[in-house]
Amino acid sequence: MSAWTQNVESCLIELRDEIDSLSPRIGRKSLREAACRSHGLLTATRYHLGREEGPVLTVFLGGTGTGKSTLLNRLLGAEVSIVSFRRTYTNGAVAVVPPKVELPENWLGVPHTRAETLPVRGEAGALTVVSIEHPVLERTLLVDTPDLDGEREEHHAEADRAFRWANRAVFLVTPEKYQMTELPPYYRLAARYGLPALFLMNKCEEREAVEDYKVRLAEWGWPDAKVFAVARDDSPFQPDPDAGLQDFRKALAATPETSTPSRAGLANRCRDAAGRVRDQVLLPLKEDRRAADALLAALARLSRPSPDVDVSPFTERLQARMREKSILYLIGPQRIADRMKNFYRNFFPEAKKDSTLGETGDGATTPDFWQILVDQFVTAQSQFDDLVRSNPSGSVWIDSDPETYSEIKFDPAEAGRIAEREIEALGVWLQERWDGAPRDTSAIERLLKYLPGGVRLAKWSEAAPYLLVIVCAGSKAFLGALDLLVIGGFSLATWLGEKLSNEVTARVRATNRRICQEYLELVNRQADCFKDWLSSRTPSPHEIARLEDRLDRFEEAMEESGKD
Repeated sequence: MSAWTQNVESCLIELRDEIDSLSPRIGRKSLREAACRSHGLLTATRYHLGREEGPVLTVFLGGTGTGKSTLLNRLLGAEVSIVSFRRTYTNGAVAVVPPKVELPENWLGVPHTRAETLPVRGEAGALTVVSIEHPVLERTLLVDTPDLDGEREEHHAEADRAFRWANRAVFLVTPEKYQMTELPPYYRLAARYGLPALFLMNKCEEREAVEDYKVRLAEWGWPDAKVFAVARDDSPFQPDPDAGLQDFRKALAATPETSTPSRAGLANRCRDAAGRVRDQVLLPLKEDRRAADALLAALARLSRPSPDVDVSPFTERLQARMREKSILYLIGPQRIADRMKNFYRNFFPEAKKDSTLGETGDGATTPDFWQILVDQFVTAQSQFDDLVRSNPSGSVWIDSDPETYSEIKFDPAEAGRIAEREIEALGVWLQERWDGAPRDTSAIERLLKYLPGGVRLAKWSEAAPYLLVIVCAGSKAFLGALDLLVIGGFSLATWLGEKLSNEVTARVRATNRRICQEYLELVNRQADCFKDWLSSRTPSPHEIARLEDRLDRFEEAMEESGKD
């Protein structure tokens, strides 16, 4: 191996390995497939760079109905490849080799399987190897392929891969198919790579078709091509004396004059491989990276609205309960007002629905905070999802891997559980306040215990506010501390009521604040999952720059080799 070949091969291996390492990070299915094809093309190019003398692998290429499998069986005198009236019947490449000859390791870049029974149909994504004895196989190994113009795209991919690895090509056509549009690109590539080729027209009936085929081949890069011909079984047509089936068999068995690739042909292969990597892998990766960065920036700018939650309705019953247990309520005007409302409702039932009379909160219906948070979180998820889908690249990434995309979305019930935890904690606090005595009652009880009969007086006050006034007058304590308690009850009740209200309000605000904080943390974690998913859809800028550097070095190595 020459120095320039070693240099090019070394750069090629680095480039191929870089593509191989980046492939798992490519989110777009079509781009992953392009990277896989480029990887295979580089591997085939390396095979040609390192090839020395050895058996010539001859690949049969053609369209549907041209008779590739039939011709192979006829040349070898054995039923090697299955023949069917159905078109596009061969599934994968089938290699025919002598029993003691091994194909080059990893040739075609797919697993090799030995055929146990004949004939074979081939298997997509694998190379089926058939071993038989025949003089034709002494210097060449024959490979049958699926159709280039079949209805199934994978058949074309199998044939194209075999062409990239071939040491020689046999182009098989018929009078009806020699102008098929799929073959001219391969004619030109074979000429560009210096790939030896044989041309055979099968099922001939007229000489004009053969002559016109020669003219077409000259236009496609083969001006002096010899065309072999095989007559249709029921046709009187006879090919030229040196262009029949026997002559084709001899040409097939002989080693071609250019059995090893030329430097110019290898350089062209390398240039084509590098161009494909740049056009089909590197540039799309840069576009995807720009799209991912734009989406990441848009996600960062997207607002995170706080949840519209206020748990104060849970405290209404507590405040009513605390008021009913309060001595200051019992001696104040609020109790008389409440009794007037009850008296009014008992005599005028139609007034029960009058909202102006107010309610204590016992019959109030609290909002469903679980569902409120769930709905708002679903809305936030929809905003993230709409943003990703609004970008063409984002939509393609989702379609390429819908399962992974669905896995990054949190269960909306997690948002509902935030409200559940905080309201449960609030409920414990409310229960403690419900079971305990109000602040004003505790304070007055501490005051009354220093007065004669003070504790009993507190119990008497449960009867009615005016009863407390009568007792005060009868005990001659009207001008003492107790009368100040009664007279100042209104202002003291107001002050202690405000204290209770402030305590409840502070607890409500703390609960609302914690719900808001935990909800925003959940939304931010969800946004981070979207960001991580977007970042994983394409390699990082550093990785793309490294791929570009490997590609530049590979192209520079080719240019240097061209100067030798």
